Order: sequence, then structure tokens, then C-alpha cells
Amino acid sequence: MIPQVVQSSTLNSLSFAPPPAKTAQNGMSATQAANIGQLLSQSKASTVHGSGDIKPKLTGASGIEVRSAPKEQPKPIMGPIPSVESIAAASVTAANPQQEKIPVISEEERLKHLVRLPPARHDIEIIDKIEAEAHKPKDPVMVAFRALATKLFFSKSLLINNDRDCQLIDLEMFASPDPFTPADSLLFKAGTFYLHRAMTLENPNTGELEYEFSAGRRKGIYITFGEQGTARACLIRALLTPDGVVEGAANVVEYIKLALNCQDLDTLNAKIQDNQSLKAKAAEHKVTRIWNGPRLSVKLPKQTTPFDYHCQTFMKSFRFTCRPELLKEGKHLLAMQAKIQEVPDCEIITGCKLPIDVLMKWTNSFLAGKSLNIETVMHVPKGRKLTIKEDLVRYGCFQQLDF
Repeated sequence: MIPQVVQSSTLNSLSFAPPPAKTAQNGMSATQAANIGQLLSQSKASTVHGSGDIKPKLTGASGIEVRSAPKEQPKPIMGPIPSVESIAAASVTAANPQQEKIPVISEEERLKHLVRLPPARHDIEIIDKIEAEAHKPKDPVMVAFRALATKLFFSKSLLINNDRDCQLIDLEMFASPDPFTPADSLLFKAGTFYLHRAMTLENPNTGELEYEFSAGRRKGIYITFGEQGTARACLIRALLTPDGVVEGAANVVEYIKLALNCQDLDTLNAKIQDNQSLKAKAAEHKVTRIWNGPRLSVKLPKQTTPFDYHCQTFMKSFRFTCRPELLKEGKHLLAMQAKIQEVPDCEIITGCKLPIDVLMKWTNSFLAGKSLNIETVMHVPKGRKLTIKEDLVRYGCFQQLDF
């Protein structure tokens, strides 16, 4: 005998006491017969909707959509079968906004948890020091450099020969008394282009210094913004041109020289001084995050000690870029400086287009350098180029200095 479906209004009046046992004609009690009937009802429902995937459809004025739960093994029903009305009432109760809801974790939050792994014990003190450095008072020089980079990146374009509109996307800042600032009186002016030149010797007849334009990888074009008594300039490291990305200060010089049909650096210098062949014009570029890191064009003198001013300013984050995903050089240093500034890892990964494991390897190399003696990494043998790992270890070691 299969019992009838009990309505939801009747459920509250039922008692949990076991009903009196009655013997049926076939020798089974009424309770056993009821349980068998309920199992048969469940089996029929599974046959209609598929094994283990019962999908009730609610109709009527309620308009509640019931999504199918993950498939589970069917459990035996030990009590009365609930009615459709009771299921609908339970669904309404579950949808009540006053009750506690399970928070939904976004993809960005999930990524943060993936990359922020618990540090090792010996790294905790180092990480605390990094976070303390991020909360230092803001350097007024850094604030001024960032403001200038913002203006040049998003409000100006470099117009070459009146037909090539290029966006500045990578700059290095210099200002006296920084010892790496080019020692040239032309940097005391503002709003001019300066082709890097090196001092050769003093003319014995006139007593004046003689210069020659730097060749090879020492080439570079600066935008000056100095004033009387103060030399300031920014080195153009990369351009986004109609032909693509031009990266590297020497490559920028070569690109401009070819665009202006110049045969040598003397001709190029004459053209960029006429304010017609090369000029900055007003523009409106898409505003993005500005990243900064150590300058790539500076090198420590051979006789430098940790107490020299050269060493104190060598790894200052005076390089700025607005498009790190387009660059290849020094991206690891930009990423580590972003971590010092507490930029979320997910933003570093997406902004620099890095795999998660690469960022973690770079971070480990950077942390390893925090415990080294600075004299061991200060000087690099002539002609040897550091690997990314060695460069990050060196950068981490230089972070011990009071910048």
C-alpha cells in the first residue's frame, strides 16, 4: 500500500513518535509497506528524468527558477514525500535577502589568493621591511618626475618631420645633483631636444671644453626642462610609432635619424635644434597606469663604495613607462618596484603580461638579494651582461640602502 502525499499544512502536525505497527495481509507492517512504496515512487521519477538528475519544474505565479544541483547518489527517503508547494516555499525562504548569503569570489580575488603564497619563516622579516619602505613619506623629486611623465605620456606626442606622430611610452629622468645627470650646460635650458654628447678634453687655446656626440649604445635624445643653476632632462627610451614600437635609447636616435634623412649625428643635431623637424605637440592619449623602476642607462664607476652618492642614487626608480606590456628591457625591475609599492599581484601579471610562475621566480630572486652584502654585487665585470636573476638579486641587495 502506497501512502498518499502529505500536504505542507499537515507536516507541522506530525509527531516524531513511531506509529503503532499494523500487520498487513502479506505479512509486512504498514511502515515497511509505506517505505517500499516511497522507494518505488523515487525510482519512477528517476526513470522519467534520468538517473540521479531529478529536475522539478515550478509553474504558477511564483516564477521561481530552480537550478539543478550537482549530481549525487539518491538517498532513501525515510519520511513523508514533500509536496511541490513545500518545495516552492523552501525555495522562497532560501531566496530571502535577509538571510546570510555565501559570498561569490571574483576571478581577480581568486588570482590574488593563488599568487600570494605564505612566505617562508626567514622571509617574513624581509617582507615586513619591504612593506615598511612602501609607506615612507613621498619624495618631492619623485612626485615632480611622475607629474612630468604623466604630462608627456598622455598630453603630448613627438612629431617627426611633420608626418610621424609618435607617443612617448618610456622615459628616464635626470636632475642635478644626481651624479648620473649629463654634465652639459645645455641641460640648464627648458623645452629643447638634446643629443647626448660626451666631453673629450679642454681646448688649450680657448680653455673651453670640447664635446663629441656619443656613438653606439651611448646615444640618446633628451627633452630638457632645466633652469638656471639646475640641470634637468628626460631620456627618451621608447616610442610607439606608426611603424611599431621602437625600444632603446640608441634605437630611438637611429629611428629619428632615418625619418629625417640624416647621414650622421652632426646633421641630426642641427635638425632637431630648428624646432621644425622634431617637436612636441598637444595630444590626447588613453590614460593608463604609470609604472616606474631603476634606470637602465646608468652604470656605477669602478671606484664607487657603498657610501658614495653614486651608489645611493644608482637604483632610484627614475624610469617611467605607461606601456610595460610592449617593452622587453627591464620589465623584471618594473614588476619588483610595483611589488614594493604594494600593487596587487594580479595587476602586475595583467599589466606586464607575465605568467604567475615567472612573477614568483622574480620575487624569490629579489628577496634573496636582501640578505647579501652589497659589495658582492656592486660591480659587474666589463663586457659581462647580468642575467635577469642576477639583476634582481642585485636590485634586492641595493634596497638595503636608505633611498
